[in-house]
Amino acid sequence: MGIASLSRLVAAPVYARFPLAIATLSRRFTWRRFINLLIVESEYRLRRTRVAGKPYVLFVDPANICNLRCPLCSTGLQTRTGRPGFMTLDQFKAVTTPAAPTALKVNLYTWGESLLNPQIFGMIDHCRSLNLTSHLSSNLSLALTDDQIDALVRSGLDYLCVSIDGTDQHSYETYRKKGELALVLDNVRRIMARRSALKRRLTIEWQFIIMRHNEHQLEQARSMAAELGFDVFRAIPVGLPYGMEEDPDLARQWFPEAHRDRNSTMRQSGLYQRTCYALYRYGVVTSDLKLSPCSYMSGPNALYDDLTKTPMVEARNNEKFRAARSLFRKGPRPAIKTGCETCHMFKTVAQ
Repeated sequence: MGIASLSRLVAAPVYARFPLAIATLSRRFTWRRFINLLIVESEYRLRRTRVAGKPYVLFVDPANICNLRCPLCSTGLQTRTGRPGFMTLDQFKAVTTPAAPTALKVNLYTWGESLLNPQIFGMIDHCRSLNLTSHLSSNLSLALTDDQIDALVRSGLDYLCVSIDGTDQHSYETYRKKGELALVLDNVRRIMARRSALKRRLTIEWQFIIMRHNEHQLEQARSMAAELGFDVFRAIPVGLPYGMEEDPDLARQWFPEAHRDRNSTMRQSGLYQRTCYALYRYGVVTSDLKLSPCSYMSGPNALYDDLTKTPMVEARNNEKFRAARSLFRKGPRPAIKTGCETCHMFKTVAQ
């Protein structure tokens, strides 16, 4: 079953990464991709420290700049490392083209607003040329022109996730600082209208982060999503920034009453396994071509290699990646320290 054939407005499992990979494989099938998927999943379950499998999900960040100032995001907090800027189309091609024979999809986002990059539509089109599924996550609180709306729909994008965490302006801007809800909803309507006119296959999701100030609006948001014509409505619990997961003041401020024990919620959802799947399944590339182990960690400890110097296939077996994977195996801790060792997930699962 393809991703676009998901029933309308399902409450999609929050961390159903592997099932989504299988659904994507059904649309992008090659024997090489299928065999690589088996290798990756086998090495993940065996907790191999040195891997032969290649990442089948790429996170490639077109921008580490955002127009909003969300208070639980390192970009919004302006605590991320690296010079603010955009990845070029040539750099994007240099990352994705070698990975395409074994990859399934590209998430064109991590820590910035990707639609700010003037070359974003060329990047999406390049994914289509490589037979890779493309996902984009956006706040859509942007003054998009009709030409930009048309280019977005025509680009070949497979999946658009729109972050809308409130059903009125007050609730929305409590977290999406500097955002304008009316602008977001107008952009959604225009995208949907253009999608219908062009008869394009583009799945559009409303993502609602459940927080203390908006939890009472969850069902109203679900109804609004249905009325507007979203294909998927997904509600997820709020998380705290990397390195601040144990901050009780932040937890009291942002955690909703219905999801106060987020660790328990995440364990039940299947995120917390015996080891970290990101170290096996993902290839996470920053806008300045640094390689990171996952899309959650931030700061200098999250940068494990430089792709301008080392190809991804080699970098994923460097000392830092091998040390990170060994954290989930029995035995002494590795001599090399990595950002994974301070990750809240590692502390919760492996200790």
